[in-house]
Amino acid sequence: MTWHLAVWAVTSAAALVPWLIVLGEQRRLRREDAGPVNPAPTVVVTRLWRSRAALSITALFSSSAICTYAAFAWLPEILQDVARSTPTEAGVLPAITGLISVPGALIAPLLVPRLRNVGWLIAAGVLSFALGYLALLLAPAPLTLLWVLLIGCGSILFPVCLVLINVRTRTHGGTVALSGFAQGTAYALGALGPLLVGLLHGASGGWTLPLLFLLAVTLAAAIPSITLGRPTFVEDELSR
Repeated sequence: MTWHLAVWAVTSAAALVPWLIVLGEQRRLRREDAGPVNPAPTVVVTRLWRSRAALSITALFSSSAICTYAAFAWLPEILQDVARSTPTEAGVLPAITGLISVPGALIAPLLVPRLRNVGWLIAAGVLSFALGYLALLLAPAPLTLLWVLLIGCGSILFPVCLVLINVRTRTHGGTVALSGFAQGTAYALGALGPLLVGLLHGASGGWTLPLLFLLAVTLAAAIPSITLGRPTFVEDELSR
């Protein structure tokens, strides 16, 4: 578990560097251009629930957040109980999910705007999550490392959703509105993921029910992969 936390600490510190650079650049641009920034139009904010693209991004983001946060919180204990991993292995293996998610976070911003059908990338992430959790349910050992790698690969859905918020909106106001709508919902539901997994584990006394829950959440994300395959824009849908 110590290694797991250490990896995320280093990763977070490394991710802070480009954000500081971007922050400095934004401050410089604001000084050069003191013009007002138009807020998100009220009509966009209040009608997002009518946009299929907005709902699909929100659903996909929520599913990814639930599965990812639940893995961070419970995967070490799951591996010890179902795969008979040692405490050291159970601490190191989940750290791999963090490491394997780094390339995905770097590749997603490059792939999503260029893919004609982003649904295939979403489907790959959903399949990785589903196979990982299904394997832990049916045959956790001896290929435990492979199942953990699959779960880590599934976390590519997280950066994909962040990029989709930008590429599926035409205006700055639409991006701001969709970002607040999708991320606010996803993080709220994602925070409940570890709690629900813990409650299911406590109620059932095992990990079968929690893993089935995570598998169901993952499979539900397959629906947005179909909807988001077409390059639609939120503003276009709201104007119909």
